[in-house]
Amino acid sequence: MKKGRYLKKNKFIIVILIIFIVAFISILTYIIDSQRLENHQTPIFILHTDNLNDGGTTVYYGIGYQLINWKRINPDNVNTVLVGIEKHFIIGIDIYVEKPKVELKETSIS
Repeated sequence: MKKGRYLKKNKFIIVILIIFIVAFISILTYIIDSQRLENHQTPIFILHTDNLNDGGTTVYYGIGYQLINWKRINPDNVNTVLVGIEKHFIIGIDIYVEKPKVELKETSIS
């Protein structure tokens, strides 16, 4: 009887420990990839990447997070693009990426 309770308690502790480790890894990789994207580098802990046909927007998916590097052709000025970085962690992940939820800044094409 005591042995059964002991095993259940150990299984519970192991499950909680695994959840904690996965959450820690997710947060750590999110922070690293966010910083890399802000420094105009490619994220490294990415599981999947989508490219949109709007001028160069790239959507990166990691463990529990999504980073969107917006790069759209400016309809008002052909010589510029609209750029911005959008970040989502777990609950805020967009399944249908159509328009940015951040303000895009105008920059010249180089």
